[in-house]
Amino acid sequence: MKVNWKNFHVYSDIAKRQEIPVENPQEQVANAILQQGQGIAAYVLAEKVYKDDGETVYDEKEGRVIESLTTTLPAMWAVALRDVIKR
Repeated sequence: MKVNWKNFHVYSDIAKRQEIPVENPQEQVANAILQQGQGIAAYVLAEKVYKDDGETVYDEKEGRVIESLTTTLPAMWAVALRDVIKR
């Protein structure tokens, strides 16, 4: 799985495509991984996401963790995250 954080856009209104400025989406997602994850693997993945700068490949296990966030993040963030995930 690949994630391109440069294409991460959060919209307050999907129909009108009104974007909410997000300065560092990787930091927000990394924090969510730390809050919901367990053990050193969560920490390592959170750090990888936080330091990411562009498109990065995540292995299957990392991808499952990132995708699982779409069920716990606020809907606007979940949609934005889903939109930047490439298979």
